[in-house]
Amino acid sequence: MTNKVSRTRTGDLKQRRSRRGCRNCKLRKVKCDELRPHCQGCRTYGVLCNYDANVPELQLSTEARPQKLLGNGALAMRKVSRAPGPNPRVSILNTGAMGGFTVPFGLDHKRSRLLYHFRTCMAPSWRDARDGCLQLAHEYPFLMHTILAVGSAYERHLTSPPNVPSRRTFSEISNFSQSTSLLGEQLRKSIVPQAKDAIWACATLYGALLFVAVDATSPEEAWPLKDSACDLDWIPMVDSKWVLWNLLEPMRPDSIFRCLADTYADLRIDAPPNGVYGVSPLLARLCGLDEMSTAETNPYFEAVHAISQLTGPPESREYLARVLAFLSCMSQSFKALMASKDARALLLLVLWYNKAGRTVWWIEMRARVDKLAKLGVINIDERTSLTTDLTHDDLNSNNQEFQRANQAAKLVPAHDIVEQLRSRK
Repeated sequence: MTNKVSRTRTGDLKQRRSRRGCRNCKLRKVKCDELRPHCQGCRTYGVLCNYDANVPELQLSTEARPQKLLGNGALAMRKVSRAPGPNPRVSILNTGAMGGFTVPFGLDHKRSRLLYHFRTCMAPSWRDARDGCLQLAHEYPFLMHTILAVGSAYERHLTSPPNVPSRRTFSEISNFSQSTSLLGEQLRKSIVPQAKDAIWACATLYGALLFVAVDATSPEEAWPLKDSACDLDWIPMVDSKWVLWNLLEPMRPDSIFRCLADTYADLRIDAPPNGVYGVSPLLARLCGLDEMSTAETNPYFEAVHAISQLTGPPESREYLARVLAFLSCMSQSFKALMASKDARALLLLVLWYNKAGRTVWWIEMRARVDKLAKLGVINIDERTSLTTDLTHDDLNSNNQEFQRANQAAKLVPAHDIVEQLRSRK
């Protein structure tokens, strides 16, 4: 009898404590510290505390409003207070089903839908790492917001008409912004192994988010036809990610990314030391490559070989690795040529878009507007005809069009470009 009363009283105390907490913490199944007017749990998660019935569940706080992205590619970060002490790790999945996908604890229907999109947009080789990211996201809100931003971008991809450019949604921008704010706070702390994985996941997903951050809806509004430094933010992000590689060690034995060791190992360009083996004669001629060319003597060398290796089934893991290798292995001289709107570098990027867009959804989204904008800079009269031909990507059948591109662009010899780049140092 005594035990029964004790259990009843304990249960009553827990029930009363739950009634005093905010609705957000109840929804997220986490303990509320009951501080008013804003509990620390809501501050950490970046939402308005809703003791007041007039405040909806999980509404972004003013600190979570979109923030400006710096023109040099760095993300603006603002300090956000965090709750003291460890955040209990709770499984992000429960038994409620949504078309084979389990609905997360603590998220409304909209955010559950975005998590479903995140699960379905990832490459099959990422399956185990993806599930690990979803588990970590409940402990690290900055990763949760990153995942929601990616889910929002993929939802935009699914709902926009084919080949029609679309602007980023508020959900994309706000979740991305909130993620960078919370990540900035996390980086001021000591980094434990689990946090390393969460930060690396963010760095990887930021690359995709910056790549789809094209708000132009026509070629005339897009770089390079219109100067916009932020349209090249994805380039320094690629460099930054590989700096983090050594700091975060995603291939360590206890990392959730260890399962991707083979995938990361394939992110390379298997270019010969010199020459044009496997390269279309037309493409070699266009970029000034010959049997004596090397990566040191020709800035287009690695890009040309990377594009030439994009053969085989687009759905294969090897094809995907070669697509991403183009981004990961671009030389500094080639990046400089792109930034200076060099016609051949831009044309190579268009060729890569046509190959990569078949297998990677976030590349296809950018290609919708980027391809025509870049061909516009090359100054080709029959731009639409060339774009159609390039979509088939049969270099040997495009001799006339490439010759026209070469003549219209008035390209300088490749060795002259190398000398110009050296003279700037």
